[in-house]
Amino acid sequence: MTRMSEDSVTRVNALCPTSLRCPGYDQKNSPATIHRVGDVDVRPATEEPLPMSTDVFTLDVIEYSGGCRIVLSRNDEVVAEHTTPLDLASEEYAAFVAIEAHIEHGRVADGAPSGLAQRLGRWLALSVLGPVAEVLAGHAPVVVVRGNSALRDGPWGLAEIDGRTLAERGLVVVVATDEPASRRPEPDPRSPVRMLAVFSQPHELDALNLREERTHLTQVVRELTEKDGRAVELVILQYGVTRAELSHVAADPRGWDVVHLSGHGTSTSFTFESDDSEPDTVTIDELLKLLSPIRPLFVCISSCSSAGQAADDDLVHLGLRQTALSARQGNLADAVAAELACSVLAMRFAVRDKFGIALTSALYRGLLVEGLTPAKALGRALMAIQDVTPMEMVTPVLLGERGAWVTVRAPNGDKKPSAVTHELPSAPERFVGRVATMSRCVRILLNDTGSRALVLLGMPGIGKSAVATELVHVVGDRFDDVIWCGVPDGADGPTALTEVIVRLEDSLPGVRLVHLVHEPADLAEAVIAVSEALTRSRVLVVLDNVDTWSTDLGWSALLTALCQHDGASRAVITTRQEPVDLPAAVERIGSLSRDEAVLLAGELSRLARFVRGEVAGMAADKARSLARRVIEAADGHPKLLELADGQAGDAGRLSALLNTGPSAADVSAPLDSWTARAVAALAPPDRRAFDLLCVLDERDRTAVVLTGLLEADPHTPSAITSTGLAEMRNDDYRVHPAVAATGRELLTETELDHLVAEIAGFWTSVVKDAVADERAGGSVAAVARSARSAIGYLLRAGDVRMATDAADLVLRRERSPVELGSLTPQIIQLGAAAADAGNRLRAHRLLANLMALIGHPVSDNMTENLRARAIAAGELEMATVLSTDLIGRYRQAQRLDEALALAEEQIELGKQVEVGAWTQLLHENERINILVTMGRADELAEQIQALRERIKQLPPTAEDNDTVRPYWVKELVLDTIYTAALSMRDYRTCLDTAEETIRQKRARDADQSQIARATYRTCFPLMRLGNLEEAAMRLKWCRSIFTEASDTPALAATYSALGEIEDELGRPQAAVEFNQAALRHQYAARTLSGIINAHMNLGHRMSAIGGGKRAFAHHVLAALVADATSYWQAGSTERALTDLVVDANGDDEVTTLEDVWSLVGDDLPGLDIPSALRTLNHEVDPTQDDLDRVLANARRQATERAQQR
Repeated sequence: MTRMSEDSVTRVNALCPTSLRCPGYDQKNSPATIHRVGDVDVRPATEEPLPMSTDVFTLDVIEYSGGCRIVLSRNDEVVAEHTTPLDLASEEYAAFVAIEAHIEHGRVADGAPSGLAQRLGRWLALSVLGPVAEVLAGHAPVVVVRGNSALRDGPWGLAEIDGRTLAERGLVVVVATDEPASRRPEPDPRSPVRMLAVFSQPHELDALNLREERTHLTQVVRELTEKDGRAVELVILQYGVTRAELSHVAADPRGWDVVHLSGHGTSTSFTFESDDSEPDTVTIDELLKLLSPIRPLFVCISSCSSAGQAADDDLVHLGLRQTALSARQGNLADAVAAELACSVLAMRFAVRDKFGIALTSALYRGLLVEGLTPAKALGRALMAIQDVTPMEMVTPVLLGERGAWVTVRAPNGDKKPSAVTHELPSAPERFVGRVATMSRCVRILLNDTGSRALVLLGMPGIGKSAVATELVHVVGDRFDDVIWCGVPDGADGPTALTEVIVRLEDSLPGVRLVHLVHEPADLAEAVIAVSEALTRSRVLVVLDNVDTWSTDLGWSALLTALCQHDGASRAVITTRQEPVDLPAAVERIGSLSRDEAVLLAGELSRLARFVRGEVAGMAADKARSLARRVIEAADGHPKLLELADGQAGDAGRLSALLNTGPSAADVSAPLDSWTARAVAALAPPDRRAFDLLCVLDERDRTAVVLTGLLEADPHTPSAITSTGLAEMRNDDYRVHPAVAATGRELLTETELDHLVAEIAGFWTSVVKDAVADERAGGSVAAVARSARSAIGYLLRAGDVRMATDAADLVLRRERSPVELGSLTPQIIQLGAAAADAGNRLRAHRLLANLMALIGHPVSDNMTENLRARAIAAGELEMATVLSTDLIGRYRQAQRLDEALALAEEQIELGKQVEVGAWTQLLHENERINILVTMGRADELAEQIQALRERIKQLPPTAEDNDTVRPYWVKELVLDTIYTAALSMRDYRTCLDTAEETIRQKRARDADQSQIARATYRTCFPLMRLGNLEEAAMRLKWCRSIFTEASDTPALAATYSALGEIEDELGRPQAAVEFNQAALRHQYAARTLSGIINAHMNLGHRMSAIGGGKRAFAHHVLAALVADATSYWQAGSTERALTDLVVDANGDDEVTTLEDVWSLVGDDLPGLDIPSALRTLNHEVDPTQDDLDRVLANARRQATERAQQR
């Protein structure tokens, strides 16, 4: 490098156009100018910013006595350099090297940061950078600033060229730090990005900032995972963030790629929490020791106190605090970047919430989705934010040279919601204070304190559910699953218990509980099963709104199971009644403190105007006085403050609330009174809407339903939400249970009955319209959904028979296990409400069928008992219906002898009750179909022909004593004929029968999906008759119909059949691809038998193309699943695996379970196969011992086969 003198010297190896100048800089003083250096072009300032250059520049800052030297280089080649005198006593120098302190302490000459930014920008461009600024402006590169000068850490982006700063032109500055030689190796690009977010701020008021920041960060990551399909694992630490907790999480051997650290710090310390929730200040060295095991690639350090400062200001306005607290900013970034050898983003000073949220969102998207370096991600984020001031552009500072080149791109992953988002209530919109409470609760849930359960106890509306929800959103991802059991508003003891056990059974693998409500004898065994499930897993169970404790209904045993086990699972129970003899930690949720109440009032838009004295037409001191009295009257009760906010649109209504204060005798009295006053102030149309919302079930409190009920008197009930009686979220009305209960109590019994009848009539009408629409080809789901809603209101209106019919409509259509399980309480209520034996049998039959639909083993026993009861009671017609139910289940379980015996009994029962001719034909067809399934079709030729003749002879319409539709019986008879012909390989008869079925369906205007299923059955006989092209054409048409209908099981079968055709046509690779698609659809269809067969089929296809180990892995997994579930065709999987063992001679054998999952996973990308199988059946959890046993069995059979030869 040329030796520089200590006079002002500039050397520029690129021409700076005369239109691009530093303010006040005289171009003629520049000794040398050149247009280009290599491929670097200088961009005129008048052009729009170009996309960010891929180049990274280096800016060396060498400060010496009386001046400094600036050297700009790229790839070790000097681009420009400038030496200039430097006045260390100038205000600009002092402000540049310590701008945070300069602004914080008010040392700004013109009183505004914007003025300081402009002055600094001109000084920086003219006195420090000179023409180097012009080169930077021309390229807007990423520039790494190095050196030992105090200037190094300053806001270089403020340099102003032609009225625009370098930051506004896209310049991103990375401040180099002294990093250790040892750096973390680059992560596996296929592994999920692991992100640790730490929010630590014990101060009650400042905690609000952290919660908002946490909520936003969680939303950003959720969008990246669920919408963009990126694999990001986020773990959040907030509340109770002690040194020990951080140390424990930091020690995770998997490490952390990204750390988001937010809290209160100074230049020498950071604040955590102690075990008793007090501030615990750690030194920088202590913090670095805690973070050292993490070795992250990128760290974001955030510190903001704007909300806490706003709360201080509100306290001063109300005369509750004399002076506002001062905010202190700390900067830990240098130490973290230097010691951990990572890229660190920090803020020079507090930022606007809007700016901070926009920056975080765009930054993490650039990092994790687009794979940008931290520098480029920051630059793009800043350029994307609207209305950013020059000072805000340089507020973020990036430290650590790795920020210029390291990347943290998240790979593609499975687009599935996390445990914290699946069927859980959303995070509370407002959650103020409760820091000490939350810290204690978090410690109980995450640490081994001896308590397995936590009871949140408090008065109505005090915030118990909000605390439980906040806990779920903070610690939920630390558990394998979160089970939220919300007891419906106003539910009685039996209903509450049933709701809870249905949710638990749906979520805990291997636990059967639902039958206990109907068959309580197995209670002790079920309780043991619950304890064992909680011991072997790590789940968080939340029982919300449990206000009915009844030992008679099994509550005691169930709660004991939740509270007494040896596992890492935890339970949270919210209640207003203190439990007796429950082995759980109890946290009393009391009123907010005075300061917290003021903070909440400041968050409520209408009440905040009174707090700040900003009410039109009212003196500021009077407005503040009224606000203070209201806050004192609410006595820290959050719901009372929300109701007060609803009345704060008018000073008179707000004042009226003060007539009632808290009552020690009845803690719910103020809430009832304030609710009653708010309701009384509603206009008649709004009052009617509010009454309807209180009577509606929670799931029906939607804008669509309310609009339908108000159709005769159309009205938008905005006053309900504006008065705080309800809130609106995503077109759903949320009414607090205590407010809804008060609303119902304000109604007379006659008014309540009238509203229930009105809602029942509304849903009955909706069901009728949905059924009519379904028959015209409309949605099946719409019928199930509307009938599901109708049941409860029909029950409350006393119409048990109509409610039973509605439940039957649901069971005939609904297949979602969650929706079916949630129907259980109402079906149980049907049986309890039935006035006669016949209706009770109908209701109990529905319950048994429900158990069968959700795969509960008790279903067969229930139906058998019901059938015996029906015969004993002389209800023979119901006995025949129950026989039909049982026959279907016996056949599915391959209990064919029992099914045949029952079918013969059913024929005799039908004769006794003199069923119609079509019903008789149905019973006879059932018997013959079972015989065909048993392999006896060759004995039945005459009987099958007789069936065909009878469907021609019977009248087209059903008789009065028929319980079936003729077209349905015809199609069942044709199915029997098809199945018999197929078993005898009479493919021509198969094809003719299938074609006849299609004509039958078209004649009755069946929908396209039914016709497609009938068409699918023509394809196998077509294939066997050699017409492969015709079969393929029909299958592709079926595929289009099934795709449109989202019929996943049918799609799986169609892809499998297409694979077989491709194999027959000599195209084995295409056959493999179709079978891969079939396998994916079988997993989506969630049927174990289909999954087993799909693995076998794909294994066969892969063997044909030399698939070797992958083919073997699919056959092994099929055998493992069949073995674990006692699959009735397990022998087929064993034989297929044995065939491979014989052919492989050990070369292609897969002998470790890890290899099985890996090889099979190549055909199911993004799917957690072990978890998916366990979800379908908890018994499917194979071990290495299971694999060894299955392989040993296959080898033994192979040896025996060889010996027989």
